[in-house]
Formats: sequence, C-alpha cells, structure tokens
Amino acid sequence: MVLIGLVGWAVTGLPLYARLVYLGVFLIVGAAIWTVVSIQGIQFQRKTRSLRASMGEILEESFEVRKDTWPGATWLEVSNESPLPMAAGSRLLTRLGVNQNRFYTARTLLTRRGDYTLGPTTLTTGDPFGLFTIRRRIPSSESVMVLPKVFPITTFPPPPGLLPGGRSIRQRSLDVTPHAAGVREYVIGDPVKRIHWPSTARRDRFMVKEFEQDPQGDIWLFLDAESGVQISGPDTIEGIPVQTEGWWLKRPSLTLPRNTFEYAVSSAASLASFFLAERWDSSARPASSASFRPNAACASSTRSWRHWHSFSRRATFPFRAW
Repeated sequence: MVLIGLVGWAVTGLPLYARLVYLGVFLIVGAAIWTVVSIQGIQFQRKTRSLRASMGEILEESFEVRKDTWPGATWLEVSNESPLPMAAGSRLLTRLGVNQNRFYTARTLLTRRGDYTLGPTTLTTGDPFGLFTIRRRIPSSESVMVLPKVFPITTFPPPPGLLPGGRSIRQRSLDVTPHAAGVREYVIGDPVKRIHWPSTARRDRFMVKEFEQDPQGDIWLFLDAESGVQISGPDTIEGIPVQTEGWWLKRPSLTLPRNTFEYAVSSAASLASFFLAERWDSSARPASSASFRPNAACASSTRSWRHWHSFSRRATFPFRAW
C-alpha cells in the first residue's frame, strides 16, 4: 500500500495517493505497536500429574494461558519444544481476550526411556494483519523420568545361595516378624498383642516387644552395556511400532524397539521388579568390557554363571521376537 501510494504520488501528484501513503504508514506503525503490546501480560503454566512414568504409558499435561492486560491477543501459537519424542501440546489459540483463561490437555505416548525436560515452550503472537510476529521463550522448570518397560513375570527360579540364610537387617519393623530385637516401654497406640507380659511383671509397667526386618539376600543384576555386542533392527514410527488393542479400546500398546540393549534393559527392570515384589534386595549395575576386571571377580563367578544359565533355561519371559 505504501509503495503504491509513493509511486502514484510521484507520477500523478494526486492527494489521494498521499493519503494512501499516510494510511499505510499508520497501519504499519500501529501493527508494530500492537505486536509488542499483545505479548505483554500473558501468563502461561503447564502441569503434569506425575513426573515418573514407564514406557507405553500416557503422559498427561495440562496447559493454561491467561491474558491480563489490554489488548487481547488476536492469535497465539503455543509451541512445545520438549525433547520428549512425539511430544504433544502445541496449539493455536485465537481471540484471547483480556482476563480470559484458556485450558487444554495434551497426552503424549511415552516411547523412549530417559530423562526429558517438559519444555521449553515458545509463545508466538502478532498483529491481526500478519505483518509482525513476536516470540517469548519460557524455560522448562520440570523434567519427567521415563522408566523402562516392565513386563509381568509370574515365576522365576530363586537363585541358590552359597551359604544358607541371608543378611541381617538392623532395622526396626512395624510388623510382627520372627526376629525379636528387644523390649521398650509401652506408648499410646501400640497394639495389645505386642505386650511382653514377663517384662511387664518384672518392671511393673507395660513393656512391648520390638522386631527387626526379616533377613534378606542380595541379588545383583549385571547389564552388559558394551555397544560392540549390541545389534538393532530397522525402526518404524519414531523407532517403535504402535498398535491399538482392538476396536473397543483405543489405548495404544507399545512394543520394544528392535534393539538388543533395550531388550536387556527391559529384562533387568522386569527381574528387579519381580524380586522387589518378592521382598528381595536387588541392585542393577551396568557393566561393560572396559569396566569389568576379571582379576577382581570372585572365585565363585564360574558357578554363578552356571546358575544364571540354568535360570535362563528354566525361566520364561513375556517377550516376542522381532
């Protein structure tokens, strides 16, 4: 408009073209001022119910946008720049008025394990004519931990110990166990069944029994993290194929990536979950050829590997082949 007005004014000298130039300059300056002012007073929040989830679950986030000052935003683009794969939450909002709130919910299928930041988030707005745009970047304040996918294991052979019994745990237990630790004076709230009557008679005041936790054995899960021995297959959608569980249930089911290391991680996590449910003390450690020293191995390593191979032959894992 300004260019046409300048050319027409220079060629013909008519006042109409001069007014057209003034109008164009007024619109440009007004659009620039509108753009700068419209980004002011925008409040943005994003929240999630839980910061820990497992692969295959749905991460649900709630987004809230509010405009506190005049003028309102003709349009506002919310861009979720989180490194989380297939992250949802980007949205285009229109006609955001003063003192008006907009709420919406985004659901992301968790397809990769790891620690991901929820953000940053970029807010983009501009004038109604689309001449200018302005952005405001909101840094991330929270992160979500995506845990490995855990498969249910119903049975698994208990590892035989080299010595009978387990490690004594010197910790008080609120439950009654076969391992009594001593007596103490009765306090309000103690169950009557824990009163030790012989000590009560001797000391002439109520005494209750204290118990220790049951002895437990330690189970160490070593994960081979050497990259040279891992293989992977071709990936599909974002590296993981997604399926739906029938027409009546739209929740997607996730399969593991075609990678031997991901299978190993999921196997170790499933075993750790199983042994923890069975009240074992389990610990998982990554191991590679660079960190494993054969000279530091115990004398029973050969027997331990024989036990492990016998477990793998007798145990059943709910994994499917590629």
